[in-house]
Amino acid sequence: MTFFILRNKTDKYDVLDLPVNYSYYAKHRKKFERKSGGIVIAFKKIFDKHLKFLDTDSDYVQWFEISPELTGLRANILVGGVYIPPEYSKYSTDNAFSEIETEMMQFSENASSTILLGDFNARTATMPDFIVPDDTLFDILDLTDNQDVDTLKNMYSYNFLLDYNIPLQRSSEDKKSNGFGSKLIDMCKRCSLYIANGRLFDDTIGKTTCKNVSLIDYLIISPDLFNYITNFNVLDFDPMISDVHNRIHFTLSFQTLKQVNPKNINDLDHTKIKWNPVHANQFQQVLSNRLGEIDSALDDLDSNQNITTEQRSEIKYDMTRSWESSEHIVTLSYLFCPPG
Repeated sequence: MTFFILRNKTDKYDVLDLPVNYSYYAKHRKKFERKSGGIVIAFKKIFDKHLKFLDTDSDYVQWFEISPELTGLRANILVGGVYIPPEYSKYSTDNAFSEIETEMMQFSENASSTILLGDFNARTATMPDFIVPDDTLFDILDLTDNQDVDTLKNMYSYNFLLDYNIPLQRSSEDKKSNGFGSKLIDMCKRCSLYIANGRLFDDTIGKTTCKNVSLIDYLIISPDLFNYITNFNVLDFDPMISDVHNRIHFTLSFQTLKQVNPKNINDLDHTKIKWNPVHANQFQQVLSNRLGEIDSALDDLDSNQNITTEQRSEIKYDMTRSWESSEHIVTLSYLFCPPG
């Protein structure tokens, strides 16, 4: 399954022109008259029945649930696509993080795990997003080993990372922090959530995600989900995709009990889109998670000055295969589109 979490300037009157096999759900900011910072979640239509989009008051997050029929887990996965305006901008508010946390606590009661991903405009440097409890903390909280099982479970959730050989101390190329960064770290600690950036696969350095200067775009997850992540990467900046942001791409792999019809998936895999410069903005919104292959194809075009329009039109838009043997690959891709 492929998702795209997009931030775009849209309102309720806009209609996005996506490939025929895709649908989308959009949240438009209610507090401002002009178009600004809406959240769009695009997905393949065949997975529509496995997704439930939640209507909430916060302008800063769009929630949806992934059904356990798709993942094989015991309960839903709660996913929040986030966009928080920059600190001290005219659109910013100190309540954004508390709004997200309040709604997350409300909906997580029906979920086995939680995912937050998006632009938090929070610079966290390498501030720890975990707490290792000691006797002093137990004294402050007045806890014993037999009291408040949920609290104790959350306090020791960092052991998941140790069990999966995930480093507790994450890395970051961005050495600066800001007020929103502190708020994000505090929320992670209270909710037992962990930042994936700077810990996994091709991003053990904590690559910057904005203007090669700051790390403000994050994947943040419940600790048990580290066991299901099979790929994580902050891709190189591409001006065709975003104004200033890098793409974040990661893959969650699950063994599922309920199979998706492979014939339908194969039909989707052969979808082609003919290139038309008029639709450049639409193209930016719907790139598949085969981004590496597409980037390579575009590089080849750039190096060939004699390429014809007909040859350019034949670049294949290859959708990701969602069926591989008995393993169901769920791919969540976070992309930023330039405002427009």
